[in-house]
Amino acid sequence: MPDCFLHTAPWRRIKARLRPTAALLLLHLVTIGSVRAQSCSGVLGPAVLNETFGAGPTGPLAAGKTTYDYRSRSCLDDGEYTVADTVEGSCHGTAWHEAPEDHTPGDTRGNMLVVNASYQPGEFYSQLVSGLCVGTTYEFSFWVLNVNLIRPPGACGLLVPRDPIIAMRIETAAGVVVQSVSTGSIPRTTGPTWVRCSMLFTVPPERDVILLKLINEGLGGCGNDLAIDDIQFRPCNPTLTIAFAETTADHLQVCEGGPAVIRSTLGEGYVNPAYQWQVSDDAVNWKAVPGQNGLELKLEADFPDKKYYRLLCTQAPNFGSIGNTPCRATSNTLSVSTQDCARFKISIPDVFTPNQDGTNDQLDVYCKDFISFRLTIYNRWGSVIFASDHPDKRWDGTYLGLPCMEGVYLWVVRFEYAEGSRPARTIVNRGRVLLVR
Repeated sequence: MPDCFLHTAPWRRIKARLRPTAALLLLHLVTIGSVRAQSCSGVLGPAVLNETFGAGPTGPLAAGKTTYDYRSRSCLDDGEYTVADTVEGSCHGTAWHEAPEDHTPGDTRGNMLVVNASYQPGEFYSQLVSGLCVGTTYEFSFWVLNVNLIRPPGACGLLVPRDPIIAMRIETAAGVVVQSVSTGSIPRTTGPTWVRCSMLFTVPPERDVILLKLINEGLGGCGNDLAIDDIQFRPCNPTLTIAFAETTADHLQVCEGGPAVIRSTLGEGYVNPAYQWQVSDDAVNWKAVPGQNGLELKLEADFPDKKYYRLLCTQAPNFGSIGNTPCRATSNTLSVSTQDCARFKISIPDVFTPNQDGTNDQLDVYCKDFISFRLTIYNRWGSVIFASDHPDKRWDGTYLGLPCMEGVYLWVVRFEYAEGSRPARTIVNRGRVLLVR
């Protein structure tokens, strides 16, 4: 029996019935290939194959999917299979677990493949898959349930019980074995326990079609009875994360026209990665940022609304279809919005009190980093009653030497400023001030 991690999960009630428990089994590479069997440590993409065996009444599998003989009955003899939503515990003198439902989460009367293995090796399941991405690693996985009850030593005259042993095999379309992994013996358990088995496979150059097989490697007769469900073949993409250089937050607000830098980190998995940055107005519809194919994105935020950014990565041979291929890593999403920082370069109070008490007798204008400056004050009829070309020249609440009436006055500030080496900008700000005596 190979080294494995077998985690029996607590029983839980689903659809008002006890669901078989779940477990995880890591496999050993036993025949061909140099990649150790393992589960995907990155991010699984959309399933190329997702065999759940459907739901409700059904018949035999399609021709060529198994070498076993179909039977519609629940209790099977050696070399037979059925597709059913339950496993009957009364079979073979109550030798099987009672499994009230399949493994697929959330389905109603979902089916599984139930097999009484033969004495000779045979194919439990076989499926051709195509449209694979060259150089991409895929995870081949399935869930298996050993339906045999734990029996006393010597049952059936056997010192060692006959339990399922399954080879996960990948072949070329012509039937040449490329890689094979064995589960080792799937152990019997006190309650019906689903076990997940998986292996990784990297698609070689110029081969986008392969044949997936589950092969019986155990002995039949008084044991080696099993159920199989949820066979999947999915791309295993590396983790890809992006972050602002300035902050760990997922949103950044910058000055209009100001810079922003987004950096990326790619996990293991791609030997020859190729990148494409994307931008969106709504985080739903994406388009490529022209010419941005590196690990870092430098922005000049010259847009008025919020923008969303993400990064795609794939193996270089698949770059031509990076926008729609499942064989890619997709980063988290960040957003950038702009603000008119020029308005923060000027500040004018809402109220001033020119009553000669030595406090707030003049309208102070706070403005910095300006090249030119012009303040204009208007009365309620739109007449100019004060103008200044420098913040230090302040309005004292008078016009032509006479105190102005209490009330609201309009002001307009027009000033020019520059940031760094960028061209000078002219800003016009407007507002109101209340004169109180």
